[in-house]
Amino acid sequence: MLNKILIKTRRVIKKNSFENIKLCFQALIMHPAIFLKYKNIYKDKEIVIVGCGPTTKYFEPLNDKIYIGINRAYKLKNIKLNFLFAQDWLDEDDMIEANNYNKNYCKKFYGILSDSVSKKVFPRIKKIPKYHRIDANSYNYILNNYTAKNFEIDIAKKPISDLHGTVFSAMQFALYTNPKTIYLVGCDCTTGHFHKEQKNNPNADLSSHSHIWKQLKQHSEKYNPNTKIISINPVGLKGLFEDIYTQSYIKNNPEKTI
Repeated sequence: MLNKILIKTRRVIKKNSFENIKLCFQALIMHPAIFLKYKNIYKDKEIVIVGCGPTTKYFEPLNDKIYIGINRAYKLKNIKLNFLFAQDWLDEDDMIEANNYNKNYCKKFYGILSDSVSKKVFPRIKKIPKYHRIDANSYNYILNNYTAKNFEIDIAKKPISDLHGTVFSAMQFALYTNPKTIYLVGCDCTTGHFHKEQKNNPNADLSSHSHIWKQLKQHSEKYNPNTKIISINPVGLKGLFEDIYTQSYIKNNPEKTI
């Protein structure tokens, strides 16, 4: 009788639920050593999240800040990243550059995509190969299987929520450090990248992420009420957080700052 109940129960539970359990166990084993030391570590400091949107080229560096770069943000020559987050394979040459970027200074955090994401949801997205993780001496974090709808609070015990972009993984880390301020640079929530032209590439259009940024605002106001979030040269995020503009952006885009 017990056997029949167990078999029936397994049929009811969706397949990805078993994957969720596996990912939770992996995070419980791996994440304390990776993230626990960063809890509230930047309480009195300010963080700059550097994305790869077109407005990044107008960024004027801020002094005495913690810099967290997303994917190819390491290509910027006018800043020095403290952390670099990536979770999709960038391509061979760019992965090698990322691995070698300021090896003795910049800590690399490389996410591990679940099989549900890499094989079913977005089969064109490749996981970062193990040999690149070894070469970068990266901290490898677990992502959930794309079913979570909320930002994770305790990333030292649970998988980081996969919310359609590496920037949101970096934001979960940044909020975990509990900084005074988070500046958003190049998080344009629009089309294109600062480092090259992106034509007819659906992965380069991030305008559909606006609802996730709104969700992030609600999350931060609830769980990190003392952390101010500021958008520098906002485009798709204009009016969502506090907005400021650099002089170079105003000079080249006066109509967009009104």
